[in-house]
Amino acid sequence: VAETLTCTYTEPFVNTVYQTGGRRLTLTRAVEKEVHRFFVSARVRDDHIELVNRPQALRQTMVRDGKGSDGMSDTVFPYSATMTLAGLRARLHGGCR
Repeated sequence: VAETLTCTYTEPFVNTVYQTGGRRLTLTRAVEKEVHRFFVSARVRDDHIELVNRPQALRQTMVRDGKGSDGMSDTVFPYSATMTLAGLRARLHGGCR
């Protein structure tokens, strides 16, 4: 697992940065220029990482499958990712490196 995982999601445009040595995830909402920091619990199994913030405000899952996509470019990321966040209506899909 990399020391830092950066994920990109589109519609809405959201980026996350997770430092694997810590328990903090930084989320940036590009359009609103909002930055949020969450303390998360991490579950790591083989090539699968799940980050959860209590009380379920955020859940981000990353799978190292070489199929991640930001939905906008031709870039293929090492990790595919999904995220749910309180206040967003749908699950986001993205890519991480």
